Amino acid sequence: SVDPDNTKQWRIASLEEGDTYQFRFQIRVDPNALQGSEELEFISQIDENSRTHLMPVDLKADDDGLTIRDVKFPDKVVSGTTRSMNLTLENTANAYFRNIQLSLNPREQTPIVTSGTSGKRIGEMAPDQTREISFDLNIGQSAENGVYSIPIGLEYENEAGASIQKQDSTGIV
Repeated sequence: SVDPDNTKQWRIASLEEGDTYQFRFQIRVDPNALQGSEELEFISQIDENSRTHLMPVDLKADDDGLTIRDVKFPDKVVSGTTRSMNLTLENTANAYFRNIQLSLNPREQTPIVTSGTSGKRIGEMAPDQTREISFDLNIGQSAENGVYSIPIGLEYENEAGASIQKQDSTGIV
């Protein structure tokens, strides 16, 4: 919709063939609008003849929206044990996301491996929704004391079908 404080109609005294006229106004997009392509409709009228003009507009969320809000893991773990790491994923955008893939990718030199699969899938997440994802981590028998970094990969699609990839990391002691 057009901002209520903006002009919605303009009168042009005259236009010659090939002349152009620029309009500037602010529009508002419904916060529940889905991402994707829409058309903005303009109507021009000369005397009694009117004509409709359609202008394509791409709607996109303000941000890419999925964030890892929290990571829960014991303060310290012992070599040769298995512990659960819980990650809280949050959708902070006003958009739905789908085909979400979250993966832990311990480096070769890290004495940590995931039990089962290193990737978890979520079909979709609605705005303001959170999901907790759990990974079981096996700490190697010969792991030395220290802080180890674990890369976290996040891939998903927005409503328009665009693929988004993020890299993050967390550490364990």
